[in-house]
Amino acid sequence: MCVEYYQNGQFLLTDLDATLFKGDMNLGSQKTQVLRNTSKKRQELYDNITIIYRGILDLSADQKYAVVSGVSGEFKYDESGEVKNSISGVVDVFQLDPLEKIKTLPITKINFEDQRISNIFSQLNTVCISPDGSYIAAGSLSGIIQIWNRKNMQTVRVINLKYEETPRDIHFAPGRQPLCAFIAGCENSFYLIDLNKKRDFKLSAVQTFDWSADGKQLAVGGGEDGAVHIFHMEE
Repeated sequence: MCVEYYQNGQFLLTDLDATLFKGDMNLGSQKTQVLRNTSKKRQELYDNITIIYRGILDLSADQKYAVVSGVSGEFKYDESGEVKNSISGVVDVFQLDPLEKIKTLPITKINFEDQRISNIFSQLNTVCISPDGSYIAAGSLSGIIQIWNRKNMQTVRVINLKYEETPRDIHFAPGRQPLCAFIAGCENSFYLIDLNKKRDFKLSAVQTFDWSADGKQLAVGGGEDGAVHIFHMEE
């Protein structure tokens, strides 16, 4: 379940079934509106996934756009009871004023021998939109990180990690630098991605990270020495 507030007391909310709601907390108009529903057949897919993977939600800092994780379809079976169709994790992109969905972005999928496993591991574990709304990023359980340009909705970068390295906590840097970072896997590997220079930076055993408000500094906590390291991004 996720909730994000934006202008004039309005908010977006995803429930435990990944249904998306819009709400309004203004006096005299406390109401909710269903924007994306989860059918009973699709619920079977979510029942196979840990609760934190359902309906992840993020808003751009300028409150113009929202991104929400979802799925592309429903389970279908053949006569023997085997799953016969392919389902992919997707990012639904919404503009907030007026509120409407403008695009559905499917994430690159890795196919396993068992179609059910392929469907489950293509689901999203993290989604994010850059503060200025220029870029969208998502990470799947199979270790795929995909980044799109929000203006033309085209893929900018696909990073294929091992499926043991499920990405989480992906965030873009504030400011104009097209930088994003995330932590992945049980070893807590930290990745910093520079979209302009197509250059990556990696640290081990990182527990947490955060950007300064202007995006010029990055603090990384943990590491092999257990210290907090400050990086100047311009250098």
